[in-house]
Amino acid sequence: LMAFSSSYLVWASRTAEAQHSGMRYLIVHSLGGGILLTGILMHLHETGSLLITEFPYAFTRAATLMLIGVAINAAIPPLHAWLSDAYPKATVTGAVFMSAFTSKSAVYVLMRLFPGWEILIWLGVVMALYGTVYALMSNDTRQILSYSIISQIGYMVTAIGIGTEMALNGAAAHAFGHILYKSLLFMAAGAVLYSTGKSKLTELGGLAKNMKWTVAFYIVGGLSISGLPLLNGFISKSLIMGAVGEAHLEMVILLLLMASIGTFLHTGLKLPYFTWFDRQKSEFTVKPLPKNMIIAMGIGAFSCLLFGIYPALLYNNLPYPVDYNPFTVYNLVEMTQILVFSFIGFWLLRKKLAGAPNILLDSDWFYRFPVSWIRNVFVSKPDRLFGLAEEGALTLSRSLASAFKNPMQWLNPFTSHNKEAATYSPGIELIMAFILLVILVSGLFMVL
Repeated sequence: LMAFSSSYLVWASRTAEAQHSGMRYLIVHSLGGGILLTGILMHLHETGSLLITEFPYAFTRAATLMLIGVAINAAIPPLHAWLSDAYPKATVTGAVFMSAFTSKSAVYVLMRLFPGWEILIWLGVVMALYGTVYALMSNDTRQILSYSIISQIGYMVTAIGIGTEMALNGAAAHAFGHILYKSLLFMAAGAVLYSTGKSKLTELGGLAKNMKWTVAFYIVGGLSISGLPLLNGFISKSLIMGAVGEAHLEMVILLLLMASIGTFLHTGLKLPYFTWFDRQKSEFTVKPLPKNMIIAMGIGAFSCLLFGIYPALLYNNLPYPVDYNPFTVYNLVEMTQILVFSFIGFWLLRKKLAGAPNILLDSDWFYRFPVSWIRNVFVSKPDRLFGLAEEGALTLSRSLASAFKNPMQWLNPFTSHNKEAATYSPGIELIMAFILLVILVSGLFMVL
């Protein structure tokens, strides 16, 4: 149901790109659902029940298939390219709903079925860094936010892999907080697309004076996802980082901190700067936003502030009892240092981060490149060969038809040109048989 409804949200844009992306979305999620169902049926065959009685779930073939099926929906690399392809093609409101709900359902299933699977720790770290790197390279506002989704889900997947009560609380809190600030960010990016008809950073700029409320609300969301204290992203990230610290995974902490720096660079700084504050790069008119869009962004920004200031509103509803204070001196100093030095680095390198009007192939390269080679080897070249064979056969047929208008005369040039005086050569049957054989072989070659 989710796959079909989400595909409709992409198709509703009614563009050629949206049509292809929506079909890809549906195919990929149908594949993931099929793999998930296969794992469920294997589990039913092996245990005689649909219930999961062991936690963490035992490493079996059925469990592995279920994990792969869920991983596709969670956009775990290299099974992630559908997300960064489909979300930017959806309608303005459709992208908001998809960012809020689709991948979070996969996070919920991972929490219920696979807590404590250590492989998820490193898959989550890869997600956090991978999404950050591609968001920094992207030029489209909604594609940046799509890669940012992959990065933020990486934090949740890492926490699920740790599997402790604190880690699972952190994953749940971050999933909830992600719904709030990511929907706010997609609303702001959608507002720009609605007002200008453009979404490329290389085409935007200079919008701050015309979209003051949008800028303000976006900055709240951008600082929230970056983990600024007193915003909801800070209280959930702190839980996850605390759980990673309790597990004594120092390398994981370092890599997630690097991902946090990248998050602030691409979502908190690059996107708003080149969209609203940099010089205008192309001609466009700015339509005023309807009040309901501004109110919706205001609700999102207020929610980010509310849960950031009063974390107990969220902590009291997490799966396990929470005894954690995010507002420690260490957490506050750490996040402040990350944000301040990241801002300095961005300002010094902002021209290099401006982006270019490019298209990111991402992992699609691994099958788009072989597709052209396969088409060339198995389609284009055989088609050219068959064409040459056909032309050769037709040319030979025309030449023989012209030459054998009078085969008796052609075979015996010393005879009279008079039909009555022409003599019969006994080798004519052999020559005609040879010609027939050539034509048959040529036809057989073309068929094959």
